[in-house]
Amino acid sequence: MIFTTIYIFLVLYVEKPIRQLTRYMEHVEQGEFQDEITLTTSNEMQSLAKSFNQMVRRVADLMNSTVSHERELARAQEKLAFHRETHLMNGRLEEQIREIENLNITLEERIEEIEEANYKIADLAGELEDKNTNLEKAVAKLSTLYRLGLAINSTIEVEDLYQLVVKTTMDTLQAQVGYIILYDADHGELKVINLAGHRDPNVSAMRVPMKPSSVSSWVIQNSKPLLIADITQTPEFDMVSPLGFERKTLICAPLMVKDEIIGTLTVVNKLNNTVYNHEELELLSTIAAQASIAIKNAMLYDEQQKTYLNTIQALVSAIEASDSYTRGHSERVTRFSLALARKLELPQNRLKVIERAAILHDIGKIGIDLSLLHKEALLTPDDVAELQLHPTIGMKILEPIEFLHDVRLCIGQHHERYDGLGYPNRLAGEELLLESRILAIADSFDAMTSDRPYRKALKVEVAIQELAENAGTQFDPALVPIFIKLLKTPNFLPQREECPVLHAVPAASRPSVPQSCVAP
Repeated sequence: MIFTTIYIFLVLYVEKPIRQLTRYMEHVEQGEFQDEITLTTSNEMQSLAKSFNQMVRRVADLMNSTVSHERELARAQEKLAFHRETHLMNGRLEEQIREIENLNITLEERIEEIEEANYKIADLAGELEDKNTNLEKAVAKLSTLYRLGLAINSTIEVEDLYQLVVKTTMDTLQAQVGYIILYDADHGELKVINLAGHRDPNVSAMRVPMKPSSVSSWVIQNSKPLLIADITQTPEFDMVSPLGFERKTLICAPLMVKDEIIGTLTVVNKLNNTVYNHEELELLSTIAAQASIAIKNAMLYDEQQKTYLNTIQALVSAIEASDSYTRGHSERVTRFSLALARKLELPQNRLKVIERAAILHDIGKIGIDLSLLHKEALLTPDDVAELQLHPTIGMKILEPIEFLHDVRLCIGQHHERYDGLGYPNRLAGEELLLESRILAIADSFDAMTSDRPYRKALKVEVAIQELAENAGTQFDPALVPIFIKLLKTPNFLPQREECPVLHAVPAASRPSVPQSCVAP
């Protein structure tokens, strides 16, 4: 009984609280801090529970404090690690910054080198551009000179050459006015040739005296080219040219062959109103040097032609001089032919053909018996046949002279008829040279209005009627009315005088001639 009581007592008052305490301690050991334990079995247990609770609270506080310290320590370690990493990163960043700075310094040096290289390239590009510009100018200059050389060497006719040189020079140097002046050393005069860009009919073949204020006079006297960029800055020269136009800027170069000055080549005022410069002066001087040789050759060729024509015309004059009936015939035919040709506005080269053909159209009569030419009796068929040989003979006489090719054709056709019934080849209409059709009209008119051994001269009115009636058969119907209109022009047919043969004689050596012998 006592044992049981003691057992129960021990179980209730000792074992149970101890087990409860043990379980709570196990929870505490596992970190589970629950509510405080309560033991009410005895004062001792209450005291023990109270002490245990206090101990648990302390342990909990210590654990919390330890955890808190450990967290702070972890955070501090994390911060320290982060700080280290940051420090390392800063170190690496500083190294990278130093590398970048070094790279920047190197880059700046490279940029400076590139800039210097660019400056050099720019300078080289500028020099290259200047050289290209100079090269282009040189090529253009050589091209111009080449074209000019081809052009001036393609013609030997002096008048055509003058025109070609002036036109080409004006186009090349963009000039408003251009002209050639020939120097007459014997008379101390300047002869204006082929003035272009200034319309004044009185200037053609104008002669002006040598004087100090003349640009061409200065160039000829000094034998060197002259550039006047601004005429207002050179009061020693005339601002207004003797040819009648105002000068603002000009260049003038001598035409020289070896040491002989034959004239000057001048261009005046630029189309764009700028001024001429030394480069253009050099170009004009080169053109003038090239043109000088061509002009001199053309002048020599022209003199040679005149010599040929002078010799041949001497033969014509000999024929006409032996016959008072035909004296002056070729001169009058030339006058009539040129008048009609100018009315038709034929170019200068064709005017030269008609003039020479008219002068020489009867050259073939050299091969005809003089007694037949002067025969007053009725001509027999054989006589007519022999007389009709003179166009063919004339062509054969002129055959060796190459530059008279068209003149030969014209002479050979001047007795052909428009209807094809003429001689020697029975050519008709458009088969005939225009110059031949002109010459046929002029020759027939003068023949009709001149005395012949076998008849007296017809009156002009009768001859005009004959021309009109034979238009379309013997003569070109389009030309006859124009020629008749010329014949009816006042003073076109003045009183006939004896005309000397002068066309082949140089103009400076010609004596004065009757007005009726001068071609209009």
